[in-house]
Amino acid sequence: LVLYDQHATSLNNNVCRMFAIKACTHLSNERQGRELIDAIDVYNDANIQMKIAAIDFYGTFVDIAGAKHVFDSICSVDRTEGVIYTMMKAHYRNSDYTQVLSMYDT
Repeated sequence: LVLYDQHATSLNNNVCRMFAIKACTHLSNERQGRELIDAIDVYNDANIQMKIAAIDFYGTFVDIAGAKHVFDSICSVDRTEGVIYTMMKAHYRNSDYTQVLSMYDT
């Protein structure tokens, strides 16, 4: 994150931003992670890897509505096992075990 912060202008692309969001998730830096996600249109313009990072971030910080909103923005054809796993993990982290089983059964 220090490197990203020092070079934010030149590293302003989705790949670097995705890694910065993942770092925020692992470092429990909710404020900066939300700022990074809010700086892009994660629902419409982000690639699938960025959306997975956002779902994981929201799930980690107990924002299941945010995770679900990003998940719902992914068309069903693009909902790979990785996408579904990440959403299931978000539900699990938020103790929504019924939804985990519902997604598993689908």
